[in-house]
Amino acid sequence: MRSGTAFARVGRVARGILVMAVVLGGGSGAWAFDSACEEQDVNGDGEVNNADWSGIVYKQVIYEAAVTTPFDLRADSSGLVRLRGWLYYPAGRPIRDARVIIYNHGHDKGRNEPCAIASYFVSHGFVVFAPLRRGHSAKTPDPEPPNWNRIESTGVHTDDYVLECAVTNCVNQARCNFPSSCTEHLLEVDYMKRQVDDVADEIEYITSQPATSGPGRLADPTRIALLGHSFGGSLTLLANAEVHGHAVAVSVSGAELSWDQNPYWETYLTPAVGDARRPMYFLQPKNGRSLGPTRVLSRVALDHEYRFQAAVFANAPWDPDSENEEWSQAHGTFITRLEQVESWGPSVIDFLRRNALPPPPTDTEN
Repeated sequence: MRSGTAFARVGRVARGILVMAVVLGGGSGAWAFDSACEEQDVNGDGEVNNADWSGIVYKQVIYEAAVTTPFDLRADSSGLVRLRGWLYYPAGRPIRDARVIIYNHGHDKGRNEPCAIASYFVSHGFVVFAPLRRGHSAKTPDPEPPNWNRIESTGVHTDDYVLECAVTNCVNQARCNFPSSCTEHLLEVDYMKRQVDDVADEIEYITSQPATSGPGRLADPTRIALLGHSFGGSLTLLANAEVHGHAVAVSVSGAELSWDQNPYWETYLTPAVGDARRPMYFLQPKNGRSLGPTRVLSRVALDHEYRFQAAVFANAPWDPDSENEEWSQAHGTFITRLEQVESWGPSVIDFLRRNALPPPPTDTEN
């Protein structure tokens, strides 16, 4: 079934939210094809059926906002910001004051839904919010289902931004954020730091949502975990130094692929961890490309006597016959295979349980 509502709220700017909801279940002929998870063998048993995805409600969400500066690179050509994403929660009961996972994805422009992450955490009572940040779009299944509802967020993707600034030698310094050097490595990392604004909006969005039934709110604001993978993991740590409204920050393989190739990740992430507002959890598979982020950044957290946790899990699955490197495969399977999420997910839940704190009363308190 589907339902749609539209309403306005007031935050930093006036915003409008459009929500479409679908309760997943039944045969494939009844599915609405708004979620690629409907087409995936999430539990890996070789079949696509209710065992993969039953009992979960999802909503496609949109928030719109007016541009606040001439260099807001989240906007489309008409000057509006339209960020999209998915909201998942358990079916069959009212949801209010829930624990929330805000999941920030990695680098690639086309994004698959985080079906394994949503399946695992929703089955443990969480609401999962998976936004598409600026310049990203949802991948369409191949073959494309009838009536497929493709969604994308407005704005400039990281690769397009880096190319634009690099080929013009950063002639538009304001747009390119006045870089100290117009190099692709610096532009890439600096642009990710600018996307902290997106994370602040994600938190504002989820804490503004009403309960699914009756009075109250959807999210418990004291039990919101920021969780990101790869670029999203790095962004989670950058946001953890600047934004309010969450209890813990979890970096899954953050900066793992670029740590040894791009020194600016360490340059930017080290002070971000040093300025942490909330406890941090660093985790990776053993066969990731580099264990440097977990090793170095957890040491920074220790030196500052912050609450933190670090874990290196067993090798993530990989196919030796594939043309892709082991570390490349492991980087993906660690978050896309349900059995892998089941290996590290309990530690995230426990970390949130042990470290959830109320929001700070002032901007200066850590």
